[in-house]
Amino acid sequence: MQFKDIVGQQELKERLIRGAAEGRISHAQLFLGEPGSGTIPLAIAYAQYLNCSNRGANDSCGVCPSCHKMQKLMHPDIHFTFPTNKTAEIGDRVIVSDLFLDYWRSIVSNLTYFDEQDWYSHIELGNKQGIIGVAEADNIIKKLSYKSFEGEYKVLIMWLPERMNTSAANALLKLVEEPPAKTIFILIAQEEGKVLKTILSRTQIIRVPRIRHEDLLQSLSAKYSTSNMPIENVARLASGSMIEARRLLEVDEESNDFFNYVITMLRLCYQSNVIGLIEWSEEVATLGRDRIKRLLAYAERVIREAFMLNLRMEAVSYLPLDRAQQDFYAKFKPFIRPNNVEETFTLLNTAIHHVNANANPKIVLTDMTLKMVKLIKP
Repeated sequence: MQFKDIVGQQELKERLIRGAAEGRISHAQLFLGEPGSGTIPLAIAYAQYLNCSNRGANDSCGVCPSCHKMQKLMHPDIHFTFPTNKTAEIGDRVIVSDLFLDYWRSIVSNLTYFDEQDWYSHIELGNKQGIIGVAEADNIIKKLSYKSFEGEYKVLIMWLPERMNTSAANALLKLVEEPPAKTIFILIAQEEGKVLKTILSRTQIIRVPRIRHEDLLQSLSAKYSTSNMPIENVARLASGSMIEARRLLEVDEESNDFFNYVITMLRLCYQSNVIGLIEWSEEVATLGRDRIKRLLAYAERVIREAFMLNLRMEAVSYLPLDRAQQDFYAKFKPFIRPNNVEETFTLLNTAIHHVNANANPKIVLTDMTLKMVKLIKP
């Protein structure tokens, strides 16, 4: 991965390149920012640049043997650590990131910008929480004790040090503080307060901001030129996050189906039609977990737009061009008010969380809709 493949963040790219050119490379760096800002691709592009045998003024060359191996995420001197846990495929083996490297290469190649939800779904983790444990720490110590095979630097890229337990952190502490020569730790975090202070204090923090609106708009316009959803609206609603932009566009492809499901649910809630809501929950439960989560995320958008329109804030509302949808929002907006909008969002968010945690979708949806009856009232 090269810097040119990353959306925006030009000032930060120049800073990293300038530091490498001047030999100012901290042995422990923490890239801090939201997943959709590009922390993961920035760290990978930086590692590729450091070991490129023909560095340019603005990027790695992309053609030397080192770059070719990094583009496949198979460089022998670049190691990856990320949250994992037991899965059906892994069985009873000791859990280390190396067992999931094929999944890691796949998600980085196909999505580039992703978060924990994407990752856990990708490795089919179910309702378990990913962790970085002491077995992983021992594996890191072992790998970094070897000399470099062919690159100038050995690099350990750790995604989400927030998921590292205390035992693992204590095992790595001395290595992070005093690594072997030409060894670099790059940690990628999204919540500074959850990184253990003993690790945090030994790193140079590099803050990665959200992507500028102009850069995000330019990238989306080139990549999704055939989208039915106005790209300007997507860029605005995504608020500098490539992940949010992708999810908005994914939902938009299914928006007609989702719109019908959502307005049916809201009408049944308004009518207090319990039998209808149970039947609706049974039907939606057959869509599969991923589609259910996207449907509920779409419902959140519907609630948001209705609330913005109710407050007469059309300037920050994305109103679909379809006449039927416009008519729906005109009739529905009075029912989403300051005294119920927060509870409505909480219901939807909780349902998404429970579906993601492998709960029974039919039970989750039935519980959610019956509670919503009390909120969607004249």
